[in-house]
Amino acid sequence: YGKEHATKGGSFDTGVEFAKTVFNVEPPFPLAYDTINLVGDNKKMSSSLGNLVTPAEALQIMPPEIVRYLVFRNLPKKVIYFDSGQGLYNLIDEFAKAEEAEHADQPNMFRGAYKIASAIREKRTITSVPFNHLVSVYQAAQGDEQKIIEILERTGYESVVTDQKEVLQREIPYVANWLKNYAPDSVKFEVQETLPDVELSEKQAAFASTLADSLTSAPETIDGQEMHGLIYAAKDAVELEPPQAFKVLYLLVLNKQSGPKAGWFLSSLDKEWLIRRLRQES
Repeated sequence: YGKEHATKGGSFDTGVEFAKTVFNVEPPFPLAYDTINLVGDNKKMSSSLGNLVTPAEALQIMPPEIVRYLVFRNLPKKVIYFDSGQGLYNLIDEFAKAEEAEHADQPNMFRGAYKIASAIREKRTITSVPFNHLVSVYQAAQGDEQKIIEILERTGYESVVTDQKEVLQREIPYVANWLKNYAPDSVKFEVQETLPDVELSEKQAAFASTLADSLTSAPETIDGQEMHGLIYAAKDAVELEPPQAFKVLYLLVLNKQSGPKAGWFLSSLDKEWLIRRLRQES
């Protein structure tokens, strides 16, 4: 029960008397808990204050077991701070790690919270793919489930696609809802279907062209680290500073000044499409 009900003579004490004298049952163990606040706010969530994320809204971006986990991983008398933005990354990934540890019968500091939170669920709903990676994959694939699967396979998560495909299908809607309603602009991006109208310096254009040539002779599938190496080799070949090189990539592909980790991100895209974009052909 909430701490406001724990005062002497309050609703809990009244409930105890009702339980014993009216219903002839033992009352629950008295365990007062503190409030749940939005991160950075010293006031509890309230509709009158306009700082409320309802349970129904929270369940649009994370499954019930993670909502329960948020509560059980904290001491009862400690204020819980809920971050619906980037803090959600850490919460979901922490839960996923606790789940993997439990399946592997390995120790985990949040094992108790995980076991209580997941005790009444029917199906697993979170994959072992880090949430921030899945957010980037979702956007790179423009929400297309088949493309999401293809990108995950290309970026080192073949086993997840094989062993956790149904779990992945249940997790994708949470990613979509989070991106739509809570994600900060800093993590949002959209692959541009048509070539953005951008001006590149001579060196920047040469860098893009050099990288395109390197990709032409590269294997059909390359990972993020290999792409990272090609990017650096291309920028060294034309003597372009790293910030300017990465800026070229984000401008041509996203029409933004910045974006996700370039090596991984470019390796997730179709190679032939990327070569054409780097050559500013589409």
